[in-house]
Amino acid sequence: MRYKPGASCLASLSVADAAGPPDAYAIAFADSHAEKLANIVDRAEVGQCDIDRESNIVVWRAPFDRRLPSLAKLVDVGSGLLGRLLPEAFDDRPVQLAGLRYKPERRFVARIDRGDSAAAVVKLYSQQGYQTAWRASKSLAGLPTASRQCPVGHSSRHGAIAYDWAPGVAITDWRAAAADAGPAVAALHGARAGKLPELTAATLIARLKPIAASLRWLVPQAGDAIDAAAARIAAMVAEVKPRRAVLHGDLHTEQFLAAEHGVNLIDFDRACLGPPEWDLANLRTDLWERVHGADGDSAWSAFLEAYRRVAPADTEAIAAFSAVRLFEQAINPFRLRHASWQEQLVARVADARRIVEPGRTCGVVSPRQPVPEDERLPWLAEACDPTTVSDAVAELLPGLAIDAAKLVRHKPGRRGIVYYQAASGAEGQASQIVGKTERKPRHHQRLKLQRLLWEADFHDQSADGVSVARPMGGLPQWNMWLQSHVEGLGGWGALDGDDAPAAARHAARAIAKLHATSLLVDKKHGFAEEAEILSDRLGEAASMAPELSRRIRRVRDHCLEMLAAQPAANSVLLHRDFYPDQLIYGEGRVTLLDLDLVCHGPAAIDVGNFTGHLVEMAIRTGNPARYDAVESAFVGEYLQTANSASPKAIEATKLATLARHLYISQTRKQRRQFTSDILANCERMMADRER
Repeated sequence: MRYKPGASCLASLSVADAAGPPDAYAIAFADSHAEKLANIVDRAEVGQCDIDRESNIVVWRAPFDRRLPSLAKLVDVGSGLLGRLLPEAFDDRPVQLAGLRYKPERRFVARIDRGDSAAAVVKLYSQQGYQTAWRASKSLAGLPTASRQCPVGHSSRHGAIAYDWAPGVAITDWRAAAADAGPAVAALHGARAGKLPELTAATLIARLKPIAASLRWLVPQAGDAIDAAAARIAAMVAEVKPRRAVLHGDLHTEQFLAAEHGVNLIDFDRACLGPPEWDLANLRTDLWERVHGADGDSAWSAFLEAYRRVAPADTEAIAAFSAVRLFEQAINPFRLRHASWQEQLVARVADARRIVEPGRTCGVVSPRQPVPEDERLPWLAEACDPTTVSDAVAELLPGLAIDAAKLVRHKPGRRGIVYYQAASGAEGQASQIVGKTERKPRHHQRLKLQRLLWEADFHDQSADGVSVARPMGGLPQWNMWLQSHVEGLGGWGALDGDDAPAAARHAARAIAKLHATSLLVDKKHGFAEEAEILSDRLGEAASMAPELSRRIRRVRDHCLEMLAAQPAANSVLLHRDFYPDQLIYGEGRVTLLDLDLVCHGPAAIDVGNFTGHLVEMAIRTGNPARYDAVESAFVGEYLQTANSASPKAIEATKLATLARHLYISQTRKQRRQFTSDILANCERMMADRER
């Protein structure tokens, strides 16, 4: 939603696939602005929009948009507009257009596919947006970073620009990517460019006033707090030492792509000249907001360290600009229609001011994150409130104070993971704690298992360098148990590093150690259970991708027959969800994570699951052979260390794991493009088995 108090409100509408681009948008006008509705009525053509004159509401149906008049032409591949933008794209192969993003009345972004591969990306802008984007494209055309997405065609009449397709995939492990991402941004800041708009401290201070006015309108009872926060932020921004560099202008996590030879930056529509800390603050606040399943603070620290190896960065300037960004984003809970948007808006304003309070520096205290309402986890908001948690752990962990809490993973109605930033001792030594909560009261057994493993030589001083996280106690009022946060490099980062085979061998020894551990658990999981899950998932995948359904069912039938033919195997202590994300590497030690599914079963299930994930990730990077050496080192070390699984059983569960990703790729929009490649790899593995 976009809201102009007392004037109008625009809302995107999805009437079909809520996960895709909006299907329409609506604008409601105040009575005092009804003349704007009359202007729309006069200019719109029949069939473009629906109008309710009594309510002053107009609904535009895609692909019609009053500020993007060429949208209907663009999505019609036969209209000729694509041919004028990309004359070389139209050869004997069919051209298709796939919508990626649509912001009504602002911008439409689509991928151009030629045959089976992406050829370009085309963006359609409003008149003002086109002028800004085209000026940036021309000014940055000579930069090495920017040249990775160079304009290849444009139309001023239609407000459209076509760019080369930038290779790469979304970054999933920000700590691992920091070594490339930091220098890439520093290189951009050190470059020279032509004429670009200026971003100054005065510009940012001027932006605070209208933002504060909108926030006061929405939550008038918090007006004094909003004005005080705006004044404090403005005062700190005014103290920032002026610096001038080429900026991305809209730097956030989705503007980076992990490519074969490093990191690519994309989308320079808002490029400008200004203090480099503005870009860094944009990324900092986005990491606070978006990074899930990883510690945003650690990811930021790794990025900033890599950046500073190339270029300087002022911590106080980052803090001031981070406060500006948080203040600007305080309206987001309203825009996204959160049920508790008023409380969240006020909390965000307080977080923005807290960052620039005297004595604070950027990164000391992360802003509070809006906590979604969950009827089956009604205690989630309490478990994410630092003051409440401090009181709850007072007896459990004496002397510990919780400074900040962040919900990093949430499966509605089922479970959540909260990261706590804590301080203890007279000097306020910082530490981090992970809290895991579930709808069902399983925290006692989870904590008991973790303690048993810790005591069974999985502690952080074990001679073999294999550990689990230290168990720290339980909070039964929230069905939660606590463990220490483990610092280090994520599994994928280690397996992409300079010593990847050694990391793979360490992973093999870690899972072999778990398999050799004698602990009694109630659950069992064998090949029959694997087959049952796979049958269900691939049946759904076939329904989701009807054009591939025959081939998917053939893979399913092959896997079910293969699993049924596996001979009986010795039962070991299984992780049951073992893949690189479940490992943290640091200083000669590897830590096993997420042991919630531990059970007894055939060792090949864990080993094959790990190798199947290696194949799937390699497919997503565009280099199917990327982890061949890693897989060889992992399997070789496991077979040498343990005698619990046969090579044939490992290959069978590897194929079953890869096949299961046919379903996963269909349920996640950003992965659907890989379904065909995963399927083709499954078929090749089937053919190899039949030889």
